[in-house]
Amino acid sequence: MRTVNYEPLTPLLFLERSYRVFENKVAIIGDTFSKTYKEFRQDCYSLAYSLKNVGVGSGDRIAYLSKNSYELLLAHYGVAMLGAILVTLNVRQDEQSINYILKHSGTKILFIEEEFLKESYFANVEKVVILNKINSTHWPQNIESYDCFFKTCKVKSLSWQKNIQDEISTIAINYTTGTTGNPKGVEICHRSVYLNAFCECIQGKLNSQSKFLHVLPMFHCNAWSYAWAVTAIGASHVFLKTTNAKAIVASIINQKITHFCAAPTVLINLMQDPSFQELRNYQGLNIITAGASPCPRIIKTYEDMGVNIIHVFGMTETHGPHLICERQKDWDFASEDELAEIKIRQGVPGIHSVFAKVVDKNMQEVPWDGNTLGEIVMRGNNIMKGYYKDPVATEQSFRNGWFHSGDLAVIHPDGYIEIKGREKDIIISGGENVSIAEVENMLYSHPDIAIASVITIQDEKWGERPHAVIKLKNGAPDLKEDDIINFCREHLAHYKCPAKVTFWDNFPMSNDKVQRELLKQEVEDYYAQK
Repeated sequence: MRTVNYEPLTPLLFLERSYRVFENKVAIIGDTFSKTYKEFRQDCYSLAYSLKNVGVGSGDRIAYLSKNSYELLLAHYGVAMLGAILVTLNVRQDEQSINYILKHSGTKILFIEEEFLKESYFANVEKVVILNKINSTHWPQNIESYDCFFKTCKVKSLSWQKNIQDEISTIAINYTTGTTGNPKGVEICHRSVYLNAFCECIQGKLNSQSKFLHVLPMFHCNAWSYAWAVTAIGASHVFLKTTNAKAIVASIINQKITHFCAAPTVLINLMQDPSFQELRNYQGLNIITAGASPCPRIIKTYEDMGVNIIHVFGMTETHGPHLICERQKDWDFASEDELAEIKIRQGVPGIHSVFAKVVDKNMQEVPWDGNTLGEIVMRGNNIMKGYYKDPVATEQSFRNGWFHSGDLAVIHPDGYIEIKGREKDIIISGGENVSIAEVENMLYSHPDIAIASVITIQDEKWGERPHAVIKLKNGAPDLKEDDIINFCREHLAHYKCPAKVTFWDNFPMSNDKVQRELLKQEVEDYYAQK
């Protein structure tokens, strides 16, 4: 209940405040258009009105399968105005996973770019809206173009405040990539989003003159909450139709970009493009990076160019960033090489999160010696409400009053956390999680494979990639590496597919299970001797 000294926290307040303060300031910059905060707010209200017009109400799930776009940004506000729940889908997910999410979430309306549309999706939603121009004529009748769906309304005809009575109500469900089975729906609420966005404004060093380039997909934790944070501070959102290295560099220079978020893979791609050198004399660029630890070479290269690298760590369950490698004054006396080594650490809890530690199996904090391994556990205002429709998994993740990350780390004498590995069999490739079990199970579906195991190989561009080690059945045809990789690509998202395949005869076994770490060492020794 609203009182003179209490207002439910919601990121919708950010939109109202920035409209009031920056009404005629440019809020949105696209390739061929721009919008002021007045126009941006009007469009958010119009989306809410359009959704209400087709029966969307409180608690309904509205899904978007889209690359970064103005329409997707509007959804972060227009959907919430009705008390409805936004579900942003990963465009890299395979058809089976998308169908699972649509069904599991109970999605009512799916907004989608036509290039990602599959006929099977229609069975799991009431309505499909195509965000771009419809090119095909064979789709079912429950489809509509965005231009027809979107109806302009007068702002006064919709009052969203009555729909947001409880700040703990769910504002979005962000699905994981399904690394241990089916994707899990991570529920986040209005309050946690509000607080998390505030933190990103501070830690990301945003101000009202900032220009934020949307490089990081918004389906990754709502662009790590920057879909809301940029609006909160009255900065400008900048969108690109293509996000190749040349286009990113051109936008940085032409639009005077001050901020963007990206996985280390994107930073490597930029470094390898000839246009990267055009940034040498560019001033005032801040890059927030996470997903996998950036190697010291990446940090040193960018900071030699005058770029400020902000290294953070988090998960879908923490809205994105939970730790930040907060710079200390005494680092000014470190050499460039020493500083780069320090800055690859995941760091300390953020302003909003406050709590994180590395513990042993008995929940005792490990020594701060930079050597003793333990699991990162976290608490704070940015931890998810729980997994949607999965109380068992929620209880397991929240055991002992902490959220268990499953990431193995050490903590240094200065209190800075550094990840060393993962408790689960997960590969992080280009910021995406890949389940070893999923890839192995798919390989075992091949009729000519007798034994399959997946190990991790380091990759300068992607951080980590899967490496399949297989033994063919007796009498099987003489398959080649490309045959196996192509088979994987028919059944998995491409980022999950092995980058390399090794044919192996003698697998180290125990209790009928492949000893993956022993196998990894044997394979590495084999290639080292070649």
